[in-house]
Amino acid sequence: MKSALLTIGDEICSGQVLNSNAHWLANYITESGGEVLEHVSIYDNVPEIVKSLQRLATSYDLIVVTGGLGPTHDDVTKKALCSLLNEDLRRDEHTLARLREFWQSRDREMTPLQETQADVPASCTVIDNAVGTAPGMVLQHNDCFIVSLPGVPMEMKYLMQTGGLTVIHEINKGEQTVLRKTFLT
Repeated sequence: MKSALLTIGDEICSGQVLNSNAHWLANYITESGGEVLEHVSIYDNVPEIVKSLQRLATSYDLIVVTGGLGPTHDDVTKKALCSLLNEDLRRDEHTLARLREFWQSRDREMTPLQETQADVPASCTVIDNAVGTAPGMVLQHNDCFIVSLPGVPMEMKYLMQTGGLTVIHEINKGEQTVLRKTFLT
């Protein structure tokens, strides 16, 4: 299973935040039998994200995307995925109900902007985020699976281990597993 990682965020590209997600994901995918052959970091720009996804989807079985799923103006990953797949957003009612419970449990009112985290590309399968607010998403573009996860490391790890691993096993069915061993001499 040939894989690529796409990290989205101005804060990653500027060096403001260390890309620890790529390190963790590469190790996790490798230990799960895949091969990570490319890491790409890109700023928050829909046309550039779409171009990167199109290029990666022609060469890889799996793209794991992190970042850009929050409720702020610069979180544009869902827009880019919709553009790539030529589809609209839909409101995921299960996610919306979970978000309402999340904010009520903190005695806070959910804002319309926070509600937008329940909007997902129409064809995606949602990965429920029990440790945060933005759900993960699994999509398919031609023969490539795309797993889109929040950039918050704790949430990304949880979602990859609960829903993303299912995609890895689905792709890797019947294929050989890559094993690596390091000898220090």
